[in-house]
Parts: sequence; structure tokens; C-alpha cells
Amino acid sequence: MTGTVFLVGLGFGGIAYLTPEAHAVLKRVEVIVGHESSLRCLKRIIKGKEIMVPNHNPLERSRLAVSCAREGRDVAIASAGHPGIYAIASTFYGYLRENDLDIPVVVIPGLTMGDYAAARLGSPLGADHAVISLADRAGAWRNTKAALTAALAADFVIVVYNPRGKLGSHRLKRVLTLVLLARSGETPVGLVTNAGSRLEKVGVTSVATLDAGDVKVNSLLVIGNRSSFIYQGKMITPRTYLPGLGY
Repeated sequence: MTGTVFLVGLGFGGIAYLTPEAHAVLKRVEVIVGHESSLRCLKRIIKGKEIMVPNHNPLERSRLAVSCAREGRDVAIASAGHPGIYAIASTFYGYLRENDLDIPVVVIPGLTMGDYAAARLGSPLGADHAVISLADRAGAWRNTKAALTAALAADFVIVVYNPRGKLGSHRLKRVLTLVLLARSGETPVGLVTNAGSRLEKVGVTSVATLDAGDVKVNSLLVIGNRSSFIYQGKMITPRTYLPGLGY
């Protein structure tokens, strides 16, 4: 009998942000695969489990999980945030497809970094928004630029994952230049760094005053639309509706 692979989202901020479903799965499975930093906050839950902590390679985690499942054991791959959003789920399903494998898979959602950051910033995602990653080793700049240009033209609030790539902040500088061509320099920008940790920092500034050099690897940016504003230190994007009709 083949075991099941659970792709478990850990959310952000430690065990307090772990969903009851994720908690139950981690208690149930025999084996847990994940990055050491992601598992550190789960010591009480995963005590006594077989823990596999491979190097920083999602494909290796996928291979290990499949190996355990084929032995008939249920296994969880733990992932910060939501496993289906810039995380392990796409890689894992791709691994199954490439190797023509039929393994039971269950995705357990988690609080995304974008959700978490939005709550800390106020209410920046009150209207339509786009999510774009600037990871410089995961996609060509021309594709990222096309997505950003379209989002700016549609006046979307823009959530920027990986604003500082492995190769530095050069992509973010290009992004800010494009934003300034499309929107006012006073457009609010929210910045959350080291989300959910004791080193967490939350700030609200503007496109014109944001220094790309101050943005760290573990940061997330939220760029407002033309209606976004700052009130009492919080970043707000209004949600408009017709009176009497609701949202």
C-alpha cells in the first residue's frame, strides 16, 4: 500500500499561526521532511517523528517524500507559508509528472506571507491586487517586467515577493522606476521584514522615498494603487461599492 504525501503549510509566526488541520496532519504522519528553519518552531509537535532535513533543494525533498510513500508510510513536506504559493507544491507535482508517478497527495493550506504582511500593514489589499515574484533565479526579467507593466496599467495593488533576489536589488530598482512612471511618488509602500519572528519589522513609506538598499532578502513589499493612502501609520486601500448593493 502506498502512503500519502501531505504538503503542509506552516504559515508565519510560529506555532500560533499553524492551522488545526496542519497541526493534526503533523501529529499523524510518520515522517516529516523540511528545512531546519521551518521545523524549529514545531519541536513539541514533531517530537519522536522521523525527521529528514535535506539541503536547500525542493527536488530532493520531493524525492525523499516519494521514497517514504512508496514504502507505505505517510509523510509530510513542511513548507513556510502556503505550499501552493511560491513553494513546494508546484515542484512536487512537477516531480511526479516528470517521473510518471501515481502518489496520493494532499495539500494543507497555510497563512501566506502576503496575508500575514497585509494584516500587519493595515488593509492594503482591500481592492484587486496582483502578486509578483522578483526571484532572479526563477524567471526571466522580460516576463516579470511584462507582468508588472500589466498590473500597473490595471491599477492593481502589487504584492512583491522576493524583492531582493539572490543577486541583489537590481530588479527592485527597475521595478521602482517603472512604478514611478505609472504612479505618483507619494504612492504608499508597505514593507515587512522577517515576518513572524522576533526580528520582525513593519514600515510604511512611499515609492519615492523607499531605498531599495534597505530591502532585505526576507522582506515583502506591498505597492499601493492610485487610491491607496496612509492613515495613522497604516496602509489602506479602499474597497468601493454602490450604496445599498453591498460588495
